[in-house]
Formats: sequence, structure tokens, C-alpha cells
Amino acid sequence: MTFLPGAIFLLAGIYLFSFIQVFFAIQIAIVSYCLIIYNFSHKLNFKVPERILQFEQKIKSKEISIIFILCFIPGISINILIYFLSVIDIKLKHILIGVIAGTSITSIIYISIITGIFNSSYYFYSSFK
Repeated sequence: MTFLPGAIFLLAGIYLFSFIQVFFAIQIAIVSYCLIIYNFSHKLNFKVPERILQFEQKIKSKEISIIFILCFIPGISINILIYFLSVIDIKLKHILIGVIAGTSITSIIYISIITGIFNSSYYFYSSFK
């Protein structure tokens, strides 16, 4: 899942569908792979390095707010974040709340910016016709 380029789907979706449709499609996809990754991380039962387990107590004190903030850092894969949080036994409910809250805001920002770029390029192109 981490190898699928989400940006391509986002650009195509923004071009083809309305703001609300794209937003809800993104949120449904995020919840879906959140559930898939959470379930697989427990079924695979990998041995967790001690270095990762050191983060468990730091994160468990303010789970939702830390997850929310991590969603805003560019370059952090939400898939890997969910796997990491699942491995250190953060509750699924807290993961979902933090990830949905963080990604909904970033999705609104990205959709707005890309929609603005599409609209301005359309107006720029149509002014030369």
C-alpha cells in the first residue's frame, strides 16, 4: 500500500469530481487502510525492537494530539505511522481519531490548493484562445 502514489489519484479525483466527493473519498480510503494496516500489524506479530518500544510511553501520554500533529509533517507516510502506532499498542480508536482529524485538515488544504491551481490554469489558458 505504501507504494501506490496517492498524489496521482488525488489529482485525478480533484479534476473529475467535486470538492466534497474528493474529500469523502480520501477519508474513506484513509479509514480503510487504517483498519487494514492495524489488523495486519497484529496478525504478522513481528518482534518489535526495544528502540521502538521506548516511544510507547512517550506517545501514550497524549496519543491523539501527537498523532494529529504527526499528520501535518511532510514526508511522514500515514501508512507507516499507522503501522508504528499499531505495533506499540495504541488503541485503534485513538489512531482513527488522530489520523482522521489530521488528514481531514491536510486534505482540505491540498484539495483547495490544487483546485485553485486547476482553476487558475484554466482561466490562464482560456484567456489566450
